[in-house]
Amino acid sequence: MTKIKKNKNNYHIATKLVHCGNYNDKFGATLPPIYLSTTFAFDSAEQGGRIFNLQEKGYVYTRIGNPTTTVLEKRMTHLEGSEKAIAFSSGMGAIASVFWTLLNATDHLLSSKTIYGGTHSLIEKGISRFQIEVDFADFTKLDEIKKNLKPNTKVFFRNTS
Repeated sequence: MTKIKKNKNNYHIATKLVHCGNYNDKFGATLPPIYLSTTFAFDSAEQGGRIFNLQEKGYVYTRIGNPTTTVLEKRMTHLEGSEKAIAFSSGMGAIASVFWTLLNATDHLLSSKTIYGGTHSLIEKGISRFQIEVDFADFTKLDEIKKNLKPNTKVFFRNTS
């Protein structure tokens, strides 16, 4: 009988959920603790300086990074088969980060008309203030999308839920 080797990405989702992002705890816990701290201590001011300057790995402030969030990101990376993952505290935070990363002044954003109201406000009132062109289209109509395309269109945004 021939044994079939399975790549870790071919495992069933239940197997991935159990084994991905293994957590090694010095106390033997099988699940990572939830770190509720907002700030983290350093062994010295020098170490704090190195961590702040990204010369050494460590945590400074929970909104920037947290051991619990790191475990989540590692597990999501494994489950999705991606290179990296980043967790946000809200969908709006994730959407805004994508926009600010991909768009510059004079770029064009084409968005679906049917999106969450908060996202619509961010696009219409927030992004457009920074000389980013914005148009909304019915994404169920290909002709309407084509009509709104511009040479400087950098981002298409549509709600997927």
